Formats: sequence, C-alpha cells, structure tokens
Amino acid sequence: MAPISADFTLEAWIYARTGTQVMFIAGKRVSGLFGDKGFELLTLPAPGGFMVRWMIRAGGTAVEALSDVLSVGRWYHVAGVRKAATTNVNLYVDGALVRSVMDTIAGAALTGGQHFSVGGAIQGDGTFQVPFDGFIDEVRLSSGDLAFSQLLNKVALSFSQSGNQLTLLWTTDGYVVQVTDDLSNPAGWTDVSNGGTSPVTVNISAAQKFYRLRK
Repeated sequence: MAPISADFTLEAWIYARTGTQVMFIAGKRVSGLFGDKGFELLTLPAPGGFMVRWMIRAGGTAVEALSDVLSVGRWYHVAGVRKAATTNVNLYVDGALVRSVMDTIAGAALTGGQHFSVGGAIQGDGTFQVPFDGFIDEVRLSSGDLAFSQLLNKVALSFSQSGNQLTLLWTTDGYVVQVTDDLSNPAGWTDVSNGGTSPVTVNISAAQKFYRLRK
C-alpha cells in the first residue's frame, strides 16, 4: 500500500459486544514500532457504551475525531474520511456526520511498514493486541473522500415502536428485511414475510431477534 497523504475513506459495519475496553476496528495501527504513523478506527470505553475514534498520525501530533456514546449489542456503520481539499478529518456514524476536526497535518504521509488489519492489530511489541469483541463486516478502504451516497450504508433505515410492534422503513428500492436469532450463524438469516416493501411491521417478543436490510 502506497503512503497515504491525500483524500481517503475507511469504513466498516460494526457490532460491539462490550464497551469496557479499547478495540481495534480497522486500519494501520499507530505504533512506535512504525514511527507513530498510521490511521485507525477503534472503540474506546465510555459510560453506558463505547465511542468510536477515527485517528490519523504522521509521527507527531495526532488528529482525531470522536463519536458520541454508542450502544453495545447493535450494528453501526462507521466511516472515517480525510478530506484534503478542506483540510478536514470527518467521522460518520450511520451516514450522519458526527464530528469534523481540522487536519493539522494535511499533506503528511501516514503509512509506515505495518500491515493493514481488521479486528485487531500488531502493537509495538510485535504481538496481536486490542482485539475486537463482536462482529465486523464490509470493511472498505477507498481513495478519495467519499460522499454519503457512495458509502456502504447509503440506504437510510429508520424504525419506530408502538407497543409490541416494530416498524422498519427505508428509502431505496431493491432491499429486503431479514431476521435471525443467532448472529454467530451467517447462514441463519431469513426473509421477513412481505419484507421487500417498505414499511415492514414485525411483532416484538421475549425472544431476542436481529434484523437487517439485504440487497
């Protein structure tokens, strides 16, 4: 991978099972072993959940953007963007811009010799550290500062609850709602009845269920 010094975007879907520890999502881990150069998406402990940190560093002062507190036990789409044209470092959660900070190291190359990794990273002592406890899906590193319409979560999904009924709505055709009761089984997802047309209403029961949109 060539040194990154211009616009780029790192994004992923994440499902954290704990918020009590630092967990690496994806990137080139910032480590003294590699001259403190790199870029990374990771989680930080926070009261009641966790925060996502998007950080870039080129051997000196780090530039970082932090999310608000997020909840464990649910999926989020997170995206870190370095936008050289406006010298901004932006962090998106579920397609919404949650933090924009000045890129005080604009133009500096970020990458050293470390590997790009997902779900954990090599620390300065050469061992695998900061593992992610949960699930990570659809990690993508792209050149350029991608617009909202180009991110992997470009389908806007919303929901509302009334009593024991949950209504899910989305804005783009060609998707279907699926359900599973076991996130550890990738083959366990099934289509919800009439799940191809928005809105879809499902009944909430004591049994834990997970829903997603699938193209």
